[in-house]
Parts: sequence; C-alpha cells; structure tokens
Amino acid sequence: MANPVAAAIGVAGSIFGGLFGDRGARDAADTQAAAADRALAVFEKNAGLSQTILEDQTERANKTLREGADRSEGLIRQGANVAADNIRSSSQRARDELVLAYNLEEEAINSSAIAASGFINAARENAANFINESFGEASGNIKTGRDLVNSILQSSANSAEQKLDFARAGAIAAQERGLSAIRSDFQPFIDAGQLSIENASALANDPEAQKQFILDNPFFDEIAQQAESRLTAGRAATGKFESGGTSLELRNQLLAVGNQLLDSSITQRLNIANLGVSAASQVANAEQNTANSISGIEQNIGMSLSDLVERSGVNQANNEQSAARDLANLVTKRGGDLAANAQGAGNQLAQIEQDRGGSIANAVDRGAQQFVQAGLNEGSNIANIASRGAADLANLNTNTTTQIAGNEANLGVNKSNILNRQAANAADTLIGRGDAEAAGIVGSTDAVTGALSDLNKIILPQVFAPKKESDADKIANQNY
Repeated sequence: MANPVAAAIGVAGSIFGGLFGDRGARDAADTQAAAADRALAVFEKNAGLSQTILEDQTERANKTLREGADRSEGLIRQGANVAADNIRSSSQRARDELVLAYNLEEEAINSSAIAASGFINAARENAANFINESFGEASGNIKTGRDLVNSILQSSANSAEQKLDFARAGAIAAQERGLSAIRSDFQPFIDAGQLSIENASALANDPEAQKQFILDNPFFDEIAQQAESRLTAGRAATGKFESGGTSLELRNQLLAVGNQLLDSSITQRLNIANLGVSAASQVANAEQNTANSISGIEQNIGMSLSDLVERSGVNQANNEQSAARDLANLVTKRGGDLAANAQGAGNQLAQIEQDRGGSIANAVDRGAQQFVQAGLNEGSNIANIASRGAADLANLNTNTTTQIAGNEANLGVNKSNILNRQAANAADTLIGRGDAEAAGIVGSTDAVTGALSDLNKIILPQVFAPKKESDADKIANQNY
C-alpha cells in the first residue's frame, strides 16, 4: 500500500497540474483565435487591396486600350482623310492636266484652222487683187478709148460750135449796130418827150408846180400888168376904182390868164411828148425788127447747134454705150471671177471650220469622258478608302471591345479567385481557430481528466488494482 503523504502530495500535484494544464490549453486556444482573427483581417485587407489593384490595373488597361483605340481611330480617320485628299488632289491635277491638254489641243486645232484660213484668205485676196487689177487695167483701157473718142467728137463739135457762134456774133453785131444808129437818131426826141410828159404831168397835177409856173412866167407878169391897167382905167372912169369888186374882178382875170398860160404850156409839152412817143415807137419798131432778126439768127444758129449737139451727143452716146457695154461685160466677168474665187475660198473655209468643229467636238467628248472617268475613279477610290477605314474602325472597335471585355472577364476571374482564396484562407483560419479552441477545450479537459486520473491513480490504486497504462495509451487518451 502506498505512502499516504506521498499520495497526498501526488494528489495535490495532480490537481495543480490539471489546473495549469487547463489554463495553458485555454491560453493557447485564445492565442490561436487571436492569430486567426488577425489572419482573417489580413486576408480581408489583402483581398481588398488585391481587388483594388486589379480594378485599377484593369481600368488603366482599359483606358490605355480606349486611348489607343481613339488614337488609332484618329490615325485611321486622318489616314483616310489624307488619302482622300491625295486622291482628290490627284484627281484635280488629272482634271487640270486634262483641261490643259484640251486647251492645248483646242489651241492647236484653232491655230491650224486659223493658219489654214489665213492661207486661204491670202490666196483669195491675191486672186481678188489680180482680178481687180486686171479689171482696173481693162476698165482703164476702155475708159481711155471712150474718153479719147469723146474728146475727138467734142473737139469737132466745139470747132463747129465756135464757127456758128462767130457767124451768129457777126450777124447779131450788125443788127445791133443798125439798132444803135436808130436809137442815136431818135434819142433826142425820146428824151424831150420824156421830159415834156414829166413837166406836163406836174403842171396838170401839182398845184404848187402850177403856181410856181405861173408866177415865174414873164408873159403872165406882162399880161397881169396890162389887165390891171385896163381894169384900173375903166374903174377910174366909172368912179369905182376903190370898190371891193375891182380887186375880185382883177383876181378872176388873172386866174383866167394863168389857166390859159398853164393850158397852153401843158398842150405844148404834150405835143413834144407825142413827138417823143412817136420816136420811141419808131425805136421800138426798130428794136422789134432787130430782135426778130436776132431771134431768127439765134434760131437758125440754135438749130444748127442743136443738130451739131445732137449729132455729137448721138456719137458720144454711141461711144459711151459701147464703152458701157464693154465695162458691163467686164464688171460681170469680174463679179463672176470674184464670186467664184469667194465661193471657192468660202467652201474651203467652211470645210476648215467644219473640220475644226469636229476636232474640237471630239476633243471635248474625249475630255468629258476622261473627266467622267476621273470623277468615277476618284469616287471609287474614296469609297474604297472609306470602306477600308470603316472596316479598320470596326475591327479596331471590335478588338478594343474584345480586349476590354477580356480584361473585365479576367478582372472578374481574378476577383473571384481572390475571393475564393480569401474564403479558403478564412475557412482554413476559422477551422484552425476552431481546432485551436477545440484543442484548448480538449487540452483543458485532458488536463482535468489527467488530474482526476492521477487522483484516481493515487487514491484508488489501493481500492482498485488497475493495470498500468502504457505510453501509447496515454498519448491516445490525450488525443481523444
């Protein structure tokens, strides 16, 4: 049987050992739980940082992709615009070259046509000048012959006319000399009659002239004195000299004497005027006869001159008519030659213009076709560039979208992996924590159990006789 003291000490040691074992197990479990909590916090923080880093990297990658896509799109559009501008510039240069070539071709066609027209016009002008010169020479010859014949005819007519004029002048001069002699003989009578008729007219019509004639007449003074003497003597004899009737009677007698003298003078002047009228009539008859004679001379000479002029005119008219026919024929021939020359030149010029118009029309048609083809080529090339640009942009957008989608998918996968790893780590940590807590509880339990067992071993060995536990059993008991 064991020593009681030793047994008591053994019991106490077992109790204290169990208590210390239980506390150590609990402290170890708390330490493991705190470590697990710190590990979970670290896992969660690391998972958040990883997600943030992945999201930031994914966003930067997507931004880089978008910026690259934008730059690529800009470059594609710029390249397409530059290519389109180059195509347009090339097309415009091609059009300019076509215009220049067409202008040069048109200028060459026009120059050729102008040169040919110039040659034809020069030839026509030369031919027309030759025709006109020939016409001028022939016309000059005809006119010279006509003028020469007219000169001869006119010279003959002038010679005959001079002779007739000389004969007429001699006859008219003889008639005028006779008339001049008659005028010279009768002129004094005519002058006296003209003066007398003027004086008689004044005495018959002008009272002042009548008064002056009577007062200036010496016969009137003499007759007046005699009448006054007789009347004075008679009145004195009768004693009536101083009466008023004497003066009146004397006046009446003087008036009667004055009228008689006036009538006598008018009668005398009228008689002289009649002599002037008779002389003027004689001169008029002589002038009439002379005029008739001169008229006969003029008529005969005129008839002769008329015949002469008529014959000369007929001859000159025949000469003019013949020359006119020759000139008309010559003008007709010249007109025909000029018309033929002009018509030939006109036909040639018309053909040149027709050829020029056809050549220019062909050039215009070719230029128009080339212009249209250049425009079609330009449109086709620009359309191809636009199509390629659109395809490139579509591919760029597709690739960018695909890459961004891949990045987003990778981000999701990575975040899922992070979450999965975090969850696994958290699960492992929680499991470790649970294991630690369980191990602490088990250790505490084992410590208490061990202490009790030790007590049992100490106290009860005497009551019971348990068999001795092997080390393997101890270890197995501690684990379970």
